[in-house]
Amino acid sequence: MPTADAVAMAWGPLGKYMVIFVGVFGILTTYVASFYAAVRVIFALARARLLPEWFSRVHLKYGVPSLATLFVGSLVIIAPLFGRRSLVWFVDATSAYVALLYLLVCLAFIKLRRSEPLAERPYKAPFGLATGIIGDIASVMVFISVIVPGLPAALIWPEEYTIFFVFLVLGVIFYLLTPYARKKISAEEIEYLVLGEYAPRKS
Repeated sequence: MPTADAVAMAWGPLGKYMVIFVGVFGILTTYVASFYAAVRVIFALARARLLPEWFSRVHLKYGVPSLATLFVGSLVIIAPLFGRRSLVWFVDATSAYVALLYLLVCLAFIKLRRSEPLAERPYKAPFGLATGIIGDIASVMVFISVIVPGLPAALIWPEEYTIFFVFLVLGVIFYLLTPYARKKISAEEIEYLVLGEYAPRKS
């Protein structure tokens, strides 16, 4: 709104409404992308048997993960009822997990480049292993800046740290309930569930 007010002083009311119009669409595009990404992540985790399998069910007519979509939609409806401040806590706490996610992806990238150098890949990363190493270093730096108390970007005590550790414990519990932790799934099946058509083919 301060930006819109500044534009109104220069261009009048029309400029102000133009800025608001563009800003609303910027928010909507971010919302749609985040909603879509959340649904796809839940769908992929369920298909890989890291979440309940019913999240991987696909709508017969539209071909979309219907139950995952309904679940994320329910959370989106309920979340604003906790108030603006609690939403900030969840977003901030999630930033630490985003850094860990990037770290794990980059580590997996390095491991696959070494263990499966001839595997078919949908995307060729520039600079080879250096890309993964730089990504790991950046991810660690971001995670440290968020998780270490006293740093400018650190989480707020106790609310955001509580959210971070509660979801950490829930993640461990969920993992211990999966077939991976109980060794009830073969290595070949794990590769297929995680990598799909890009899983290495055994003779």
